[in-house]
Amino acid sequence: MNDERGAGRVVGWVALALATVPVFAATVATASPSGYWLDSPEFTAAGIGLGIAHPPGQPLTALLVAAVQRIPLGSLSFRAAVASALAAALAAGALFRALEATLRASGGRHGAVAIPAALAGTWVVAGSAGFWMQAIRPEVYAIQAALSLFALERIVCLETRWPAPDLRPLYAAFLAIGLALANHHFLALLLLPAMAPTLARVYQKRGARPLALAFAAVVTGALTYLYLPIRAASGAEPNIGDPSSPARFWWVVSARVFQKSADPEAMLTQQPVFERMLDVLVRLVEDVHPITLGLAALGLYALVRTSETRRLGILWGAVLVVGALARGWLGFVRGNPDAAGYLLVVYAAIAVLAACAIGVVARLTTRAGGFPWVGTPLALAALAGAAIHLERGSRSTALAQFRATTSYEEATRLALPPRSVVVLFDPSTVFLAAATELETRVRPDLAIVPVPFLDYPGGIEPVVRRDPTLRDLVTSYALRGTFTPATLQSLAARRPVYVELDPHLSRDAWHTTVPAGLLAEVLTDPATRDDRRFAARELLTMHGRLRTALGRDHDEPETRRRLLWRHWMDALYFAGHGDRAAAFEALVRARIYAPEAPEIERLDAALRITRTPIDIERFMPD
Repeated sequence: MNDERGAGRVVGWVALALATVPVFAATVATASPSGYWLDSPEFTAAGIGLGIAHPPGQPLTALLVAAVQRIPLGSLSFRAAVASALAAALAAGALFRALEATLRASGGRHGAVAIPAALAGTWVVAGSAGFWMQAIRPEVYAIQAALSLFALERIVCLETRWPAPDLRPLYAAFLAIGLALANHHFLALLLLPAMAPTLARVYQKRGARPLALAFAAVVTGALTYLYLPIRAASGAEPNIGDPSSPARFWWVVSARVFQKSADPEAMLTQQPVFERMLDVLVRLVEDVHPITLGLAALGLYALVRTSETRRLGILWGAVLVVGALARGWLGFVRGNPDAAGYLLVVYAAIAVLAACAIGVVARLTTRAGGFPWVGTPLALAALAGAAIHLERGSRSTALAQFRATTSYEEATRLALPPRSVVVLFDPSTVFLAAATELETRVRPDLAIVPVPFLDYPGGIEPVVRRDPTLRDLVTSYALRGTFTPATLQSLAARRPVYVELDPHLSRDAWHTTVPAGLLAEVLTDPATRDDRRFAARELLTMHGRLRTALGRDHDEPETRRRLLWRHWMDALYFAGHGDRAAAFEALVRARIYAPEAPEIERLDAALRITRTPIDIERFMPD
């Protein structure tokens, strides 16, 4: 008997290694060596400088990235991606344990079914494009998935042993919830409805004391937030929101700035709720396959119809439903790489329920000898399919050759004249500039004005402290909510000034700029027609060089979106000044990335019926 138990433990550990090691090795092998777009550079910068990311601060991500930075392996951006790969492997291990425990409780007790089916479910999730994208770039979502799935695995452990006297799994789960609150509190809170029935049973059987201890575990994990005021007081960079006082700390942690957020670069308005929910469904179908979704529906039905497994069915069903509805309610699912980060535990719930369908078949077809003659081949077939899915997913989402952010920086900030002032409106561009400078230290002479964060608490002081000559510029912005042409031109008379063309830049200021690569240069006098013609010729040359430098990265989805935005801004600039030829050229470049965009067609039609400057306000995104 002891020999059998020992062999079972060995098999279990080998299976756990198969669930985690391939995921870690493959994600490291396909991780980005130079960061990524969106918030990825910000988390790299926060790890390098032990700084503070955007609200709610994400201290746990900064600490993990900082720890991995000490490993002498590749660039600092690559090491930040390795932190996500490590978290993804831990998430896969927790999912495997939860899957196996749920399977054994639902009828697939035989190891010949439970282990391969659990491995199959784990690999299906790990091989999805959504999961892989979070595992190969610096982000919060892989870490959040690891904590969330560990918490769910502990709840499954408690439920499968109920009514067990040992409540340590409950306390471990809620310690993980507390840590998850210090990483992405919205996603952590979404787990509570699924865990509410378990808490109710604990209270009914054991009273309030276990719930008080669970709450204490949550508070203990959430104490990670003390990192924020400690690092803010030390002058760490980045320091977004400056949580150095109680009021500012609450402003950061509550993420108040996002409660009324809107995407300033969205060319389309927010979709109706039904369409958003449909987008979530489409995303799930694309990432985990329709067959898996069908099996999940069968598995959910099988779990909830039996009293012995109903608790597990409600747990995983609630995780699926609450997570999917929350993502659809938030919106911006279509074309949003971060949207899948919200759905990782939803993928996990689908995989668990689908595996349970195999377990039910195994239970129903097990013969008197005890071996599941039908269930085992099904589980092995699912494992083979999952292995193929894992391999295809790793290839389709790989960023091992990704260099677009480096090419972008070389074409913009790194190519600017000495002592230039760079006014940036796009948060991702701000993050990229900060991360590149912290990692390379090659352009300390440049002064960055991070417009999206000037309105944040403590947003202006560090800009002025680093460069006192910017006081008039940022003070004028604070008073008026925009940059006046006079202020920009006054600074441009003393040193080069470059801005991102953006809807938030006043139209008067557009008349004192000319496109210069992926930025626009501020002139001391209003731009002339000759200035704009020269700029248009330079743009053709620059975009040709950039396309060559980007190589295959040119077709990467987020890179395409960024280039589309820059071409669209150029088109609006030239159309607003009546330079039809240059505007048409910019539209030709924009059509490469959005050949059927209605905004492009409307501007094209407007250019064809007039030779005078166009009122571009009606073409500006909301």
